[in-house]
Amino acid sequence: LTYTLAAFALRSIRSVQVLLEMHAARRGGPRHALHVCLRIEVVKLALKMLLRSRMPFAFYVDEDAIEEVEPPKLLEQKRAMMSSLGQTPPEGAAGVAGSSTFVGRRSGRALPALEGSGDTSLAVAQPPPPRVADGLRADSTPVGDARLVAAELLHHSRPLLHLLLLLRRGRKSWVAWWAAFLIDRLSLAFLVPQVSPRPGTRAAALEVAEVRRRKNLMWWALARSPAFDLVLLRPCQILDQVLKRIPVINLFNIMELFLVLQPNYFSTSGS
Repeated sequence: LTYTLAAFALRSIRSVQVLLEMHAARRGGPRHALHVCLRIEVVKLALKMLLRSRMPFAFYVDEDAIEEVEPPKLLEQKRAMMSSLGQTPPEGAAGVAGSSTFVGRRSGRALPALEGSGDTSLAVAQPPPPRVADGLRADSTPVGDARLVAAELLHHSRPLLHLLLLLRRGRKSWVAWWAAFLIDRLSLAFLVPQVSPRPGTRAAALEVAEVRRRKNLMWWALARSPAFDLVLLRPCQILDQVLKRIPVINLFNIMELFLVLQPNYFSTSGS
């Protein structure tokens, strides 16, 4: 339950963080907005650490990576199919691990079912079903490598360091841009060689998806000022003007929306 609440809180904050930043900018100006962003990042970091403490992995695996590998609808279909066939899902699929236990697909926590009737002495005599978390922990990357710890420290501290530099040097600072980019790049350089889950397992699919997610986040650096202003601003403005002249498409001009939101920190933070 704690994991589910923390994951829901993190997802909820991410869905409104840009709106909170825009509201803060209107009330107190750009600098006040950055202070609000810093507080939001601290709350998000605390939630990520809570989620990390309940994961059977050597490093943090985000909900986006989990849902890429195990979409909720597909997972529900698998559960329904297994239930109709009267079978137990394989170790790679999260869900019902036994007739009396439910195993969460994200945390691997096992919850015993509520028994309405039956002989309790028989229930006590039965051995507890294996936990999916134990299988994930056995198949995932080993814990304890110093480079993994360094990679996690860099990855999770980058938003805070980036914001502190933005507060000190301004939103157009090349020092802040390069610092954020190099921290992300160094984090990946430490992480990628150390990811060594057992091939073909669920743990491997989830860890590879998380590494791929972090690599994709590197591209957001191009959308941050001042690199965006130097390289992509003019082409995006030209494309925006072209799209505005096309009937129907001009009603759904995503480029115009992007240009409006781009100056906000959370629009390109990738956190």
